[in-house]
Amino acid sequence: MSENLERKIKLSLERSNFNTSKPTIFNLQLQQDKEALKHLLEDSSINITDTIYSQLDELMAIQNPAVKLSAEEIKNRIDLHLNNTSINEYGVWVYYPWNKCVVHLLNKEEFIEVRTNRNKYKITDQEQRVLKTKKIGVIGMSVGQTIASVLAIESLCSEIRIADFDILELTNCNRLKTSLKNLGLPKTVIAAREISEIDPFINVVCFDKGVTEENIDAFFCEGGKLDLLLEECDSIDIKLLARETAKKYQVPVVMETNDRGMIDIERYDLDKNYLPFHGMMGNTTYQQLKQISSQEKVGYILKIVGALNTSVRSRASFLELGQTILNFPQLASSVYLGGAICADTVRRILLGQLNASGRFYVDIDNIIKDSNNNKVLFSPNIPAPISENEMQALADKNSGKKTGTVISEDVASEIIFSAVHAPSSGNDQPWAWLYRNDNFFLFHNINRSYSFGDFNNRASYISLGSAIENFDLSAQHYSYKTIITLFPDSSDERLVAKISLFPFEKDDVNTGENLYQQIVKRHTNRKILPRETVSEEILNKLTKEAESVSNIHADWITDLSKLTDIGKIISACDRMRLLHQHGHYDFFNREIRWNNEALLAKKTGMGIDDLAIPNESLIALKFLSDPNVAKVLNDINGANALRNVSVMNTTSASAMCLITAPDYSPASFVAGGRAMERQWLKATELKIAYHPMVAPLYFFPKIIFGNGEGLDEQMITELKLLRKQFLEIFPGDNLRGEIALIRIFTPDDGEPKAPRLNLKDVFIFNK
Repeated sequence: MSENLERKIKLSLERSNFNTSKPTIFNLQLQQDKEALKHLLEDSSINITDTIYSQLDELMAIQNPAVKLSAEEIKNRIDLHLNNTSINEYGVWVYYPWNKCVVHLLNKEEFIEVRTNRNKYKITDQEQRVLKTKKIGVIGMSVGQTIASVLAIESLCSEIRIADFDILELTNCNRLKTSLKNLGLPKTVIAAREISEIDPFINVVCFDKGVTEENIDAFFCEGGKLDLLLEECDSIDIKLLARETAKKYQVPVVMETNDRGMIDIERYDLDKNYLPFHGMMGNTTYQQLKQISSQEKVGYILKIVGALNTSVRSRASFLELGQTILNFPQLASSVYLGGAICADTVRRILLGQLNASGRFYVDIDNIIKDSNNNKVLFSPNIPAPISENEMQALADKNSGKKTGTVISEDVASEIIFSAVHAPSSGNDQPWAWLYRNDNFFLFHNINRSYSFGDFNNRASYISLGSAIENFDLSAQHYSYKTIITLFPDSSDERLVAKISLFPFEKDDVNTGENLYQQIVKRHTNRKILPRETVSEEILNKLTKEAESVSNIHADWITDLSKLTDIGKIISACDRMRLLHQHGHYDFFNREIRWNNEALLAKKTGMGIDDLAIPNESLIALKFLSDPNVAKVLNDINGANALRNVSVMNTTSASAMCLITAPDYSPASFVAGGRAMERQWLKATELKIAYHPMVAPLYFFPKIIFGNGEGLDEQMITELKLLRKQFLEIFPGDNLRGEIALIRIFTPDDGEPKAPRLNLKDVFIFNK
């Protein structure tokens, strides 16, 4: 507990007098109580509530339910019941010092009889008698206060032990039923007062310092062992300590999480070997848990609450913690629902009517919902794959005279094997190759590349250009030179290239062998390592390789402030992509593979482990994978933690490179893809790590050439600002083709991991 909190509690205790959390009960049959009450009532400021006759009226009615008594008959029965005792001295008088009020009540047994009469026969008389012998502990007085109140209202116990070290603050008042005059008071005091105002005969024991290692045994056993524990505290350490102690004393534990009506039941009274939290923490002990960092504890907490099964709004809120909100949200409606669920569960456990351990849900959103509640938020209209017949028809139409050299199937396959090891956006591999009429034909299979980021097919043309470069390097390796015709069919841009091969003549030289040797070694390295500088010589070599492709230009930044700024721009665009419904669909359905089995089955996309995402960010990403969560975050302009997520990548970079072409034409993007691949292969040869970070280049064309189509106004406004900032870092005009934004760093210690489609799925050899 912080020193500041201890000070606040001390001050509030001095102000409120902690001992006044218990009422004083006067029995006027005792002379000393009679005199004490008389003395007390000399204070004219004390309010008196005396409805004893009405209570006796009710008592007479419930004791004679089959008889309709007249007012006269009721009066006679009351007189008989009083047996010459003055009605003023009958029962008890209860003084509540915190509100200076005295209430005249029936005696304990009659009070319980009248109070619980409307419980019959959902609770029988025998069950009610059993319940009034039970002792219940409640740890945590936010949700716990409501639960304790419901327990008292339903008369489910004789004693409630409550524990919390905190005081009431204004932010608690969104879910706790209490007066604002109680601000600053200990939560235990507020809860104890509320319980005693419901039923002054329930014994309330307050642990106003909360539960600790030192007092937890007393909490469980002092004054008699607890019959059940309700655990509702925030500390994972105390949660585990409470369960270990419950296990030791064989006390059942119930926990409600205030989301989706989720309730945990752990029956240590029935199974002494039952693992805490249903085994979700394994064999981790309280002593071990104390030693680990707060960051490590987050993983345990998320497992315990079943984070991926929490409500959409809860997951969205989790991503806003520390950004737009301070604490995890709780609603009064959920708290009160939880109180009701817990009370019902507790009653059945204490009466032996429920013996299960496990996790259960009373999910109101799922129970009461619109009939169309499960509709898919977004589903793209993906074009059909290009068929073999379509490819052959286009090849025949554009073959011309047979001028190419006849290539064997083995050599053709080797060349295509190299070609398909080109990089592609999200590893979508948008190519389809056909050998026919002594020529190779490269087709754009839009079925694999159709995506939010592939505006005007430009991302695909980069990938296809990279494949052409690998093809050319491989052809040279086999002593062939190429004649490449781009977009030979003006009526169908799916045919991207026709390539003819001719044998080397005696003066021809293979200038690309070193790059060819890097094709299968090339990979993306997304790691974040301590920053190291690279020499001007290396940057010049990488520039030269990219600019060896006609009209391509490479610009570098190495200044740390500019690297920081470009990181913020990339982060902002990545955030927008994940919040945009189509971008979100692509990332989580086309690109990400959550396990190795899915990656190997699809042979496209990227394994989640290959993204080098820190564990805490991975958890957030899993939350964000739900399109409903993304929609909530977009609606509130949230997910602001993502606005700087790439800054560590860029500031750890040795340099960032922007590869550009002079215009926005398809041919320029194919050329740009060739240039990027040459630079990437050179980087691989030099053992320089290479990491494309292209989100801004996916977005900017949408506002430059697409008039913001498909984007909301909020995104358009932000993109215009980001574009202005981008041009301050990489000056240029809006008409150029921006091919790739690359992060390089040293050393490159990675290896190829992205799978490739089987060759038979992307290449048809047809003479």
